[in-house]
Amino acid sequence: MTGVQTCALPISQAIAQGLPASPLAVLDLQALPGHGVQATVGGRPLWLGNRRLIASQGLDTAALDAALRPHEQAGHSLSLLSDGQRVLAWFAVSDALRPGAAAAIAELRDLGLATVMLSGDHPATAQAIGRSEEHTSELQSQSTISYAVFCLKKK
Repeated sequence: MTGVQTCALPISQAIAQGLPASPLAVLDLQALPGHGVQATVGGRPLWLGNRRLIASQGLDTAALDAALRPHEQAGHSLSLLSDGQRVLAWFAVSDALRPGAAAAIAELRDLGLATVMLSGDHPATAQAIGRSEEHTSELQSQSTISYAVFCLKKK
C-alpha cells in the first residue's frame, strides 16, 4: 500500500491489508499499547482503536452499541476510527484460533489444570472466544502480566 507505515499490532495489520491503496500519506504512526494506534493521514490526525481509546477522547459509543454488540458477541474484535471529534467508522475483525489450541487446552484440563484466557478485548468478545473455565477481558499489556502473576501466586 502506497504511503502506509506498518504497525506491529495484528489488528492494525489486518485492517490495513483489507483497505485499497491510498494516495494519502500516513505519517507519525504510533502504537498506543492497550488502546490502538494514532497517525496523521493526509495532514489529519486520526486514531484507530478500542472503546477505551474512544472514551479517552471524551467520545461516547452508546449510539453505536446496537451495531457493535452482535459483532462482539460473535467474537469479533472491534476497532473504531476517530478524528478526535467523532467516530468516523468501525471495523470488526476476527482471528481464527491456532490449530491445536483447543486440544492443548483440553490436555491441560485433563491434567487437572485450570485455564484462564487473558484478553484486551471487550468482555463479550472474550467470552465468545474463550472456552476456558475463566476469562478476563479489557486488559492492557501490563495488567495482563500482573493478572497472570496473581493467578500463579493464587494457586
